[in-house]
Amino acid sequence: MARCMTNQIIGMNSTSRPLIGAILRPPINRQTSSAINPFLAFAIDEVTPQEGDIVVKSRNGSGATWNDFISKETHGDIVIDVSPTDITVIGGNVSDTVKQKTFPLNDNGFVNSTGGANSHFAIVRINV
Repeated sequence: MARCMTNQIIGMNSTSRPLIGAILRPPINRQTSSAINPFLAFAIDEVTPQEGDIVVKSRNGSGATWNDFISKETHGDIVIDVSPTDITVIGGNVSDTVKQKTFPLNDNGFVNSTGGANSHFAIVRINV
């Protein structure tokens, strides 16, 4: 089950896009975990990232944001390491590969969001 869930979360293709949409669709679960929805979702500037979180960004210039993401392309990467200055993530379904990337954190430990067309806008935390 975990492997299937990971494939669905990091692969933003037509099969998995509905999964991220379901996690972020209002009402967004922000306080408690449950067997029905164990995911907690936060705006990119609400929580600092932790290992195991999923950082979500707009994809292909879709301009998806925390307040406007339904029916827009998004992509999620799993945080595998957090340092005082950056996070390291892995993500799949990018040119049929799995890649590791590093993104900077600001002075308060939040993911830097550029506000551009492919900017990070959410953190999804699995809370089981």
